[in-house]
Amino acid sequence: MNNIADDILYAADIYYGFSVSSAEDINGDGYSDVIVGAYGYNSNRGRAYIYINSVKKPKLVNPVNNSINNPLTVNFKWKKLSSTMYFILKVATDLAFNNTIVNDTIYVDTSKTIGGFQYSKKYYWKVRAKDTSGTMFESTVWNFTTIFPIRINLKVLMEGMYYPVFNIMTKSDSVKVYLRRAASPYTLIDSAKAKLIQFLYQILSRLIILRMEHII
Repeated sequence: MNNIADDILYAADIYYGFSVSSAEDINGDGYSDVIVGAYGYNSNRGRAYIYINSVKKPKLVNPVNNSINNPLTVNFKWKKLSSTMYFILKVATDLAFNNTIVNDTIYVDTSKTIGGFQYSKKYYWKVRAKDTSGTMFESTVWNFTTIFPIRINLKVLMEGMYYPVFNIMTKSDSVKVYLRRAASPYTLIDSAKAKLIQFLYQILSRLIILRMEHII
């Protein structure tokens, strides 16, 4: 809201303000609007006046407030504000932001992807915006919790390097496995690197020779 009168009315004549209530978020800006009743207007036919809350605050979008099972790499998003020069994204491990771990300034975009968050941990985030008049506006504080650690045992058999008869690998090599969400945009959740151990052909050949000699 602002301090400029939209209507000048006489309460004694039309009972303006006799009923006042929240109109919820009519214009979809994330803030509650107000409806004021005047049941005496026009010979008691009545009238309602709606006032749009025009407080300039960045509206947070993602990650959703109180959400859980968020990946360790998070895409923070918020909505644009008119006449904004830049935004400041803050992420902390406490509600008072005494332990701030992210304090980034973003000049163009309204999103920022940040990784390195810990498993099973709750974080708090907010966005500040500075407009062309030099005034700073701050969003509400939201929180999110990251996923619990998941242990997955994978058996990797590299094509062309696996000998199925003896269930062995013929070479040593390093493999990196990526775990992503099943739905688009297939957000990366975690990754792991492992080494596949070689079983030398010389040892295998020696075993085959010994077995043949024993049969003969």
